[in-house]
Amino acid sequence: MPLGHFFLAVDVEAMCDLDVFKTNVAEVLGVIRESTPNPKMGGKIFTPNEMEHQTSVQREENGGLEVSHILQNQMIELRNNHESLMEQYPKFPFENGEETKEG
Repeated sequence: MPLGHFFLAVDVEAMCDLDVFKTNVAEVLGVIRESTPNPKMGGKIFTPNEMEHQTSVQREENGGLEVSHILQNQMIELRNNHESLMEQYPKFPFENGEETKEG
């Protein structure tokens, strides 16, 4: 699959005051978010990185962070092989009774 990247760094303050820029960007994003979504797509209109930010905030509010499936399996294996860890961590928050199948 072809993949390309383009990065651009802009000194915003060379063009306008930073607070003016932030206000303008907030207004543009507000208009985008308040747009009428396509009924076939159903739901909210997200701006770049908004979904990831919401996930991060929810995870932090729940006192946790994302743990990869590989690391989850390693944690389960380590715990299962050490009795003292079994007593301390009988079940991890990410466990559903079985080891994760991915990763």
